[in-house]
Amino acid sequence: MTPLLLMLLACGAAESPCDAPVSLVGTVDSDELAAFCAADCAVDVAGDALLWMDGADLSCLRTVDGDVRLLDRGGGRYDGPAGLTRIGGDLRLSSQRQVTVLGGFDALVQVDGSVYLVGASSLTTLDGFGALADIGGDLRVSQASQLATAAPLGLERVGGQVEIGSAALTDLRLLDGLPGSGDLMVWDMPWLTSLDGLSDLDWARTTVDLRQLPQLRDISALSGATALSVMSMTDVGVTDLSPLSDVTDAIALQLAGMPMTSLDGLGSLQHVTLDLVIFANPYLADISALSGSLQSVGGSLNLGYNDALACTDIDALIAGIEVGGQIESGECHDDDDDSDTGPDPDDTGIDPDDTGVDPG
Repeated sequence: MTPLLLMLLACGAAESPCDAPVSLVGTVDSDELAAFCAADCAVDVAGDALLWMDGADLSCLRTVDGDVRLLDRGGGRYDGPAGLTRIGGDLRLSSQRQVTVLGGFDALVQVDGSVYLVGASSLTTLDGFGALADIGGDLRVSQASQLATAAPLGLERVGGQVEIGSAALTDLRLLDGLPGSGDLMVWDMPWLTSLDGLSDLDWARTTVDLRQLPQLRDISALSGATALSVMSMTDVGVTDLSPLSDVTDAIALQLAGMPMTSLDGLGSLQHVTLDLVIFANPYLADISALSGSLQSVGGSLNLGYNDALACTDIDALIAGIEVGGQIESGECHDDDDDSDTGPDPDDTGIDPDDTGVDPG
């Protein structure tokens, strides 16, 4: 029992030594908090909180002005403090390798700093954050290779970057409702098949970087968007660009290492403010969707290393648009070149039924 709590008890308090919420200054760990919770005291921490994930009842914890760090002690499921409503600093779970299910933060509405859930290699399920509406800094969920289930976080705002990477998720419903307007990076997710969860994103104000997503086919969350900020898709499995059919303007656009055979879906694109990069797409043979619509590229235009693309088609496209920067069109082929363009673009080399997650 903490010295402060012993002092309160010595003063003759009856059932609870706390007539008002207790404010603890400095760094407080879960063992100290558990003693106050056992005495029915409501606690606010004017400092940092170190919470051991051991199942102790910390429901009396209401607010933490500093950081909250979650630390392994025993593994398995961990439910956070049920009464915690606000964190003034960061919420951090870093390189804790025993916890498998993280939840229980049902009352947490606001994190003024960032949320970092990184390196929890045994984490399979993320839930119990449904009230979390506001993150002032970044949201990073990454290096959690077994994370296959994540309930929506209830987000209305993230002030910094959102990064989801190296996880076993098949969709992005944990971000459901997020309006965006910052940076979004999604990377190294071998079983991600759709962008479900991003339908409310403001694509015109959000920089989006999608990379190393070989099973991603469904980008229908982009349907209806008329403008893009900076959009980059690199080494993703998308073959159908039709959800982009209403896009007329983009600040910058990159499509690289993708298996599509045509740019059908980009027929409304008129202006790119900075760079347009359509690079190293081995099966891309048809760029006619841009002919007659694309009027200007303010920066560089890179159409290089699309091996199946005819040089004459590239020349025809370039002739019809105004380009403010450099033009790159290397490694196209002549119209009379009938050489084999390579393997089936639908074959990604990954078994979609193999999740890599032990169902047991």
